Amino acid sequence: MNRISLYVNKKQVKLDGTCAIYVATVVNGQPVRFNTEVSAPLELIDFGHDVIRGSSQEIKDKNLIISNCKARVSDIFVQYRLRFSELTPQLLRREYDNYLSNHLFFDYAIKNLHERRLDITKSTHKRHVTVLNQIKRFSPDLRLSDINEDMVKAFVRWCRHSCKNQMSTVQKNIKVLKFYYRLAGKEGLVKGNPFEEIRIRPNHSVREYLSNEELNQFIALYKANSLSGPLQNVLRYFLFSCMTGLRYSDVQAFSHSNIVGNTIVVQMIKTRNETGKTVKIPITNGVRQLMDDAKARIGEPIFRVLSNQKTNDYLKDITKVAGIAKRISFHCARHTFATNFLIKNGEKIATLQELLGHSKIEQTRIYAHVVYESVEESMQFLNAMW
Repeated sequence: MNRISLYVNKKQVKLDGTCAIYVATVVNGQPVRFNTEVSAPLELIDFGHDVIRGSSQEIKDKNLIISNCKARVSDIFVQYRLRFSELTPQLLRREYDNYLSNHLFFDYAIKNLHERRLDITKSTHKRHVTVLNQIKRFSPDLRLSDINEDMVKAFVRWCRHSCKNQMSTVQKNIKVLKFYYRLAGKEGLVKGNPFEEIRIRPNHSVREYLSNEELNQFIALYKANSLSGPLQNVLRYFLFSCMTGLRYSDVQAFSHSNIVGNTIVVQMIKTRNETGKTVKIPITNGVRQLMDDAKARIGEPIFRVLSNQKTNDYLKDITKVAGIAKRISFHCARHTFATNFLIKNGEKIATLQELLGHSKIEQTRIYAHVVYESVEESMQFLNAMW
């Protein structure tokens, strides 16, 4: 069995204090090394376990790349043993280069994701890693050259039937797959568009929101100040979102620097790399009170935002106390803002588009459908009268 381990030239330290990491083995008594294209401080490299010590997402990405490099070398050894062929150092290097030239999709995507980690949000990074791992489960040895219309359709079927994904989730999965395929296309690694004939219609899920009356119940509960400290805190920044339309990530990062006079000025985290759009939201009396109640120090985020999961857990408790029979999550606050805005200002959908930071009016029109359903329900009393 050929041992595959990590190698570092301790005399070659980069200006940032890191060393290039190689995957090393021995063939016919000769050392053979392959650059993994990742580096780390020498004191963090665990040669006993062939990993970089640490728990950050960056280190996890680097360890994944190292693991893939080792797996490629091991795979070549296995192939030659099964063929009863002699492997020389020259053949190993050639096979490794050929292995890379075939561009395993997962390796290619993870490498690109690692290079872009500073330009994307943590939530985007996490979503891409989740989808890429799902694609790898679907086809562990998928190569860029294997991606065609039939493969994409098969992946869609697998997501739907084996993973039981909703069509909206499948659509997001395909979006990630398409993103990396297009990157490869720009590099000249692939040609064509296997997604051209792929049409995925997402489920029209009900966008839960608080009616004006229910929102007033939440406000009354907040003003009563009868909740425990943690619940009162969560209700505070949930109501702030209901009154501004800001997403969880934007509320989490919201600080005094986002307040300009009587206006909230935000580059929304989710879309800032796509549109760079700045959103300006007038500060109403309620919004001002919620910010003052938070008693945040200058330089700190205004609200003490808990994790999304914990926030949603507390919102369930708050909803019960308020006596509202709805499954409320934090994102419902944004739907509440949009829906109630249109109920009061139905003709100002373009204004709502600006407030929500949508790049396309079609994204905003979804709320117009919700408003219509609300009006339709309100008219049902006429049926009873007739």
